[in-house]
Amino acid sequence: MTDTPQHRPAARPGLTNAELRATIYFAMGVSSESGEKAYGLAVAGDLADTARIETADRSGYTIGTIQTDLGQHYQPNVPGGENVPADLVNAYQAWARTHHSDWVLNQAQVNQTTADLGRKGTAIRDEQGRDIDATVRSHLDSFLASDAGVTWVHDRDVAQVDKLMDRAIAPLQRSQVYRDASGDDQVKLAAMVAKVYNQNEAKARPILAALERGQYHSVNDVSNAIGNLSPAATDYFQTGRDKALHGADVVNALRNSHPDSPLHPVWQHVTANPLINPTRLDQDRAHPNLPGEYATVRRLFVNYEQAEPFIHALDRGGAYQQARTSQTEPGRFNDNGVYAAGNDFVTWDRKGNGHAFVRGTWSEVDREDLSRVNQAKHRPQRRIRASVAGGS
Repeated sequence: MTDTPQHRPAARPGLTNAELRATIYFAMGVSSESGEKAYGLAVAGDLADTARIETADRSGYTIGTIQTDLGQHYQPNVPGGENVPADLVNAYQAWARTHHSDWVLNQAQVNQTTADLGRKGTAIRDEQGRDIDATVRSHLDSFLASDAGVTWVHDRDVAQVDKLMDRAIAPLQRSQVYRDASGDDQVKLAAMVAKVYNQNEAKARPILAALERGQYHSVNDVSNAIGNLSPAATDYFQTGRDKALHGADVVNALRNSHPDSPLHPVWQHVTANPLINPTRLDQDRAHPNLPGEYATVRRLFVNYEQAEPFIHALDRGGAYQQARTSQTEPGRFNDNGVYAAGNDFVTWDRKGNGHAFVRGTWSEVDREDLSRVNQAKHRPQRRIRASVAGGS
């Protein structure tokens, strides 16, 4: 017999809106889309060591934690249509007039840059991977890395999270499979559904309708529906879903962290306001260590493959290290990394910026201040020596 609304079992307590927003922003946004490239121009599939631009499918230039594909939001010939490339160039111009007057673009440059940014991946390939003007790109990246640029990008991220909460998460919350799911499975469902909707709204709508009809009965049912959207053996719906699920696993590891873990309050502080403007982290009087806490959490979602063992090590007061070292200088690190020992930990990004929590004290560290040394002669175990407050 089909359950009628009055005969349905009581729903389990659901995730809070803050937890859902954190799941969208970090699990879907950071883990499956932007990584460390939120505040700069990026192109999916591009190789950093080549002069030409390589593109993946129709994707062009993107920005943001919740990646906005500029080519997909460029409708210059549609009355009232979107023109995010023009919005970006206008925001850049306003910043340049105040901070770098010699960087202001003339009208011809404005027109060319807007059109170049608005190209889809197919158009970029048709032009043999031609990038935008190198100087203009460098200046645009400087703007996007500035407080004004980060704020402009973040405002777009927040608007997109709001849209996903309304268009994707609200229908999911009405579904019985979500109502019956454990908290961990609700995180997985939210990450997958938000991801597929963010990738392709038209393709996602039938899945949302099927959810509300009660067609799916498990996380696997929803996962398989997303996997079946494309006949290709490997496609961007599947890979996007899988990365979002990796991010969901990090959310759950943080949500379920041991109360005595130093990461437990970190996650609580970050989810108190998961969409805080990154330029205002030092203005939260209730959470004075938020700059270090937020940066640590974000790095875990970038480095999601190592995040769970790192979190679990701190749950049990154990040790864990993941970091690549230089081939020419074996004692020096040359990528992002994490280190945990007891209740102390250090995390750092690919640029070498890091934060340490040592003996209950937060401090900023630079990767150059970290070194990998033998614990004892002839023993393979390693530890990190950090020149940080309270460190050894």
